Amino acid sequence: MISREELLKLAALARLRLDESEIGQFQHDIAEMLEYVKTLEQVDTSGIEPLSPALDSGNVLREDLVKPSLPVDEALKNAPERVDNYLKVPKVVDN
Repeated sequence: MISREELLKLAALARLRLDESEIGQFQHDIAEMLEYVKTLEQVDTSGIEPLSPALDSGNVLREDLVKPSLPVDEALKNAPERVDNYLKVPKVVDN
């Protein structure tokens, strides 16, 4: 079973806020998932060839072409907030 501390650390990394009822449920759910992974690890796959893609198309790439870019005013005309030539967004990283 995953400990409460481990679950809260995972929740913090995923930026999830869990109430008390969710903590118990998530501990149970994660424990079941880890047990399933242990079961899969026991399967002997030594004689099984890796799957290949259904289509043998490989990467479909196009040639890079240099083209004029969109003017800044045109690119930012629908921006909710703007600072000079940049789109202003809320801070999402805490120090």
